[in-house]
Amino acid sequence: MNSATQTSTLTEYDLTGTVSHLYNLLEQNPELFPILFREMMDNPKSQIRLRAGNAVEKAARKNPALLLPFRAEMLEAITKPLNNEAIWHVALLLGYINPEGDDLALAVNKLFHWLDSVPHKFVKVNCLQTLALLALKHSWLQPEVTEMLEAALEHESFAIQARARILLKQFKPKKNSIGSKQKSISGGI
Repeated sequence: MNSATQTSTLTEYDLTGTVSHLYNLLEQNPELFPILFREMMDNPKSQIRLRAGNAVEKAARKNPALLLPFRAEMLEAITKPLNNEAIWHVALLLGYINPEGDDLALAVNKLFHWLDSVPHKFVKVNCLQTLALLALKHSWLQPEVTEMLEAALEHESFAIQARARILLKQFKPKKNSIGSKQKSISGGI
């Protein structure tokens, strides 16, 4: 058994391994989540911040409760300059903590700021993703997010345009399944 698994610490080998390796360690040892969160935010090596962030995000997507102890810290961190690897992941993690009130306003403002100021495509895509998620939960945000997604269709890279198209579909009303069946049945006559 790996020493990291036995002692609930991470070695340099663990941190420079694959994201799958880190995520598997995290699944076997959930107590490693705070350590990986710290590495994502503070490690001086961008490669380690990136891998730790990928594992943290994957675990938090599956179990958002893992982020609860870090909610205040994350909200505080976004008021200060962050490295691109942390922004990349925090942009998604903000959607998992379900911010409300002033925290929601802070998160939304920061996501829009990053969208406009950080040129990295992954940061932009993650900001779009979280803004759309938040807009689905808070209808007052939908017009602004819809407008921003429509603008992305005209002014952003193909990858960002593709994500914007996917996200815009979430804001369209769902078709009535009965009407769809009737249309397809009548179309076949």
